[in-house]
Amino acid sequence: HPEFRGHGFGLKCLNSCIECMNKRGIDLSVLWTLVPTFRFYNRGGFQAVKDQGSLFTLTRNQAGWFQDRGETIESPGEVHEYLPAIQRLRHAEPVGLLRNDDRTTVLHSLPLMMTYIGLRDNEPVAYLAYSQSANKPGVTEAAGDELALETIIHRLLLTLETEAAVPIFCPLIDTNLSRMLDRVCHSEREPYMEGTMFCVNDVQNFFQAISPWLQRRAAG
Repeated sequence: HPEFRGHGFGLKCLNSCIECMNKRGIDLSVLWTLVPTFRFYNRGGFQAVKDQGSLFTLTRNQAGWFQDRGETIESPGEVHEYLPAIQRLRHAEPVGLLRNDDRTTVLHSLPLMMTYIGLRDNEPVAYLAYSQSANKPGVTEAAGDELALETIIHRLLLTLETEAAVPIFCPLIDTNLSRMLDRVCHSEREPYMEGTMFCVNDVQNFFQAISPWLQRRAAG
């Protein structure tokens, strides 16, 4: 309401959120917002960053573009059984912060989050996290075998209502998911134009978290 603007209430709420994340050991905050709101978030320590990837928006009608390679696809309510495999597959990708088991479990247990596991000969070879939340819907994370990811996308699209669409975000760095999408539906790739900002809540812990990834990248 206009009468409550300019009194610092919004900034107090933002700072309270950052304080809560600090207490929970969340070292980096990433925010997707509208460009006109950047000035407000700057006051809370957020910085705008360049577009960080590409976006594929797919519908049920495009399910036939993706081959079903025959893997068994499971969507367990709890990911504990597959947690070691999810961690192994994710850490093999050339992108992303390392997460401990607790943080990974929290991510895959969020409301309206579904995790698909691709099995080949009963062994997990790929996984995909699909969110149906209003603030960030779509495929939020995927890793593993490229062909198994194609099967998961095929099955996921078949579950959609006719008018529904699945946004799939791919980072700038080459991954198995982005390679598969480029191979199958390169024409659907669009720049990810949404305003992105970030705030490093704890600089020391943040660099400790990314140092193993930086070492792997430096080693080739």
